[in-house]
Amino acid sequence: MVLTISTLAYCKAVLHCVKYPHCPIKGFLISDGSSKDSTIIDAIPISHDIPTFAGIFESSLLFIERYCNDNGYVIAGVYFANQMLNDKKLDPCVIKLVEKIQIKYPNAYIIQLDNTKFSLESSTKCVMAYCYDKDSKVWKDKEQPVEDVLSTLRVASKAIDVKMDRQISDFENFLDNPKIHDILNLKLNSGLEKYLSI
Repeated sequence: MVLTISTLAYCKAVLHCVKYPHCPIKGFLISDGSSKDSTIIDAIPISHDIPTFAGIFESSLLFIERYCNDNGYVIAGVYFANQMLNDKKLDPCVIKLVEKIQIKYPNAYIIQLDNTKFSLESSTKCVMAYCYDKDSKVWKDKEQPVEDVLSTLRVASKAIDVKMDRQISDFENFLDNPKIHDILNLKLNSGLEKYLSI
């Protein structure tokens, strides 16, 4: 089941990739429920330079699960971008991470970001969904709906233009210095929401 991704979640995932253009990017997708009418409302950046099964993913998953439980949210899946610019393959480590999430959240899926499509004048969305098909037992690509596509692309382009990627923190940054890095990126959220209202 593929959910619509909000402008805020889309922009944060893109900014995470823009901040670390030569790194394998991973983060969690948070939705406001588990029904087909739910929306991915946030993206929580996790890592930019760590193997998927390092301890950081265990500890970040515990943190995100607690955050979701406290707020009535659901882990919708994982977003990622490959390290190599033209690498369009699914990361096997991301698949294993999502399979672990599916134990508790069976509809969790993967969103891949195509880092060749980031620009100051984005005209096409850079996301593709992958859902596990239980019958064929393979991950199948699907169209990833984006909330108000033109507005979302405008906000993402503006955020890149004003270098908002410098503000984003992932869980890796947070572990390095929790006093200055906010895993939820609340200040960044406020900045993006200002552009949404323009």
